[in-house]
Formats: sequence, C-alpha cells, structure tokens
Amino acid sequence: MKLKMFIPALLLTCAPLCAAGNAGKPDLPEGSVMENNDKYPGVVSYTLKNGLKLLILEKKFTPTVSFTTIFKVGNVDCVSGKTGLAHLFEHIAFKGTKTINAKNYTLEKQKLDEEEKIEQAILAEKNSVSPDQEKLKALQEEFIAAQKEAEELVEKDEYWKIYNNLGESGMNAFTSADYTGYVVSLPADRLEHWFIIESDRFKNPVLRELYKERSVIMEERRGKRGRSEQDNLGSFKHGRAFRRSIHHHNPVIGWSGWTISKG
Repeated sequence: MKLKMFIPALLLTCAPLCAAGNAGKPDLPEGSVMENNDKYPGVVSYTLKNGLKLLILEKKFTPTVSFTTIFKVGNVDCVSGKTGLAHLFEHIAFKGTKTINAKNYTLEKQKLDEEEKIEQAILAEKNSVSPDQEKLKALQEEFIAAQKEAEELVEKDEYWKIYNNLGESGMNAFTSADYTGYVVSLPADRLEHWFIIESDRFKNPVLRELYKERSVIMEERRGKRGRSEQDNLGSFKHGRAFRRSIHHHNPVIGWSGWTISKG
C-alpha cells in the first residue's frame, strides 16, 4: 500500500512558555508577535521559515508543558477509493521510526519490502479475471510468514515506553475531515525531549505493521458488536445523502470492501 499525505503546515500549542524577559514579557525569537486579542489574552504567535506556526500560551499554575500538534490534513484530502488514509497514518505514527521501535531497521526494511511485494501479488491475483484460489492461499500463507518475520524485528511499544518514562500524561491523537492532531503533556523540564522525539517521528516514520493496523481499523469500522460493513446501512445512506459534500460523503475512518457512487 502506498501512503502519501499532503502536509502543508502544522500548528503547535503549548503551555507554559519556557523563557520570560526581565519585564515579565516572554523572551521571543525575532519575528514573533504577541496577539492582541481580548478573547485569547497572552497568546504568542510565531511562524518559522519552514511554515511551522507556533501558538504559545503561558500558564504559571502548573510545572508542565502541553502540546497539541495539528497537521492540516484529514480525510477530505484522501482521494476517492482511498478514504481513511489520514486515520490510518494517525495509527501508524505511533509505530516508531528508523531508531524507535526498531531492533534492526536495515533487516526490517528488507522484510517489509518482501511483505509489500507479496501483498501486491495477492491484490493482482484477486483482481485477475479468474483468481486462482490455490495460488491465493499459498500467497496468503507466504504473507503471514513474512509479516511474522518483520514483527520479530520490532521493539514493541518503545515509543509509548519512552514517553511513559518521561512522565507523559494524556498522550493521544485524533483525525477529522480537515485535520490530524497529536497531543501530550510532559513535565516542563522535558520540553527538549519532545522536540527531539517528535521531529524524528514525522521526519523518519516507518510504516511498520501497516497491514496489521489496517485490520485493526477495519474492525473499528465494523463496530464493537462485530456487525458487517454491508449491514451498516445507516453509514451507507448517510454517505449517499451527502455524496456531493467532500466533508460529509466519506466517514473519517474510511470505507472498506465497497464504495459509494459519487453520482
């Protein structure tokens, strides 16, 4: 599965502000501005050269720093037939990088490539005029074996363990039609750790356990009671009712196994 997401910019909010000048005002980088908004007093807005926009609000009543990282990409950016990719990437973003959650990334990359090659062969056979069921069975068994070999090279939940050791609170993520967000709070003296981990997280992501996570999301799609997608007529009718609206036509979690006509 090829996964490409368009991320034009992101928004970061955090509290408290780490440095303050002698006059009681924050010591800001050159080019930043303090917003004069009675509704949001004390908010500092600064845009970096790479397009990253920072919104910073100082709160003095707790020695913590809270981050919400917002990417301007959501399900509305997913092309027809590939709905739910933004939500899938939200899950995959917790699977680590070339150094986090990895025992031996060089070898793991080879195994992931093998897994992808077999998956493409399975799709090609399924989409052929007369799928060979015996061949499909053999390919699926080969895929399971390759997937297991790749998983053996994964340091399970290392990303979460790192944040737990740093004293995280409320770490989570969400996807909407227009945005994808990641949140976490840390002790104030862990701010630098957050910058190091998160820059690596989005600069060097590894799409490990991709198909396994896709299966997890498909179970979410079916619902906790295990009902089939075809039985979920409410979602289908909702999609048809809003088929001319790119925001409401497709559910954020995406469709699987069937499509709705654009009409």
